[in-house]
Amino acid sequence: MIRENSNAIIEHWLTEVAKDERLQSIPISNAARIDHFPDLLADLANVLATGDVQVSQTSLTTAAVHGVDRAQQGYTIPQLIAETRLLHRVIANCLQQNLLSMDLSALIPDALKVGEYLQALLEESIRTFQGTDAIAKPASRAASTVAKAESRAKAG
Repeated sequence: MIRENSNAIIEHWLTEVAKDERLQSIPISNAARIDHFPDLLADLANVLATGDVQVSQTSLTTAAVHGVDRAQQGYTIPQLIAETRLLHRVIANCLQQNLLSMDLSALIPDALKVGEYLQALLEESIRTFQGTDAIAKPASRAASTVAKAESRAKAG
């Protein structure tokens, strides 16, 4: 279901993101916003098809890169969470719209796997985001300290 509807999921997600003021405050292209989502949706489809409970190392690496990219684009952690929440909602809506063509005995387990999968990727994105943030903060503090010192020197 995810694989067959991945383009529609991405388009619907972009529509939802366009409605979110917090996410729209980051001026990036749709291509940059979509980022690695097609690959992650393909991996999610594989997880659901195979019944695997582990998120692939490839997906975790992609999520880590996503976290670094979002930090560099100016996102905040709440914005990372918001975009994942919107993706989860869009996937749930897709599942609901295709309910009649699904194996209902797998619906609840698959819905739980989707949530767990997205949560694992979000955790990895936040972990690397925080690492990037921790590196950037001392540099920005140092730059701020230098700027303040230069300002005082000019005033004095």
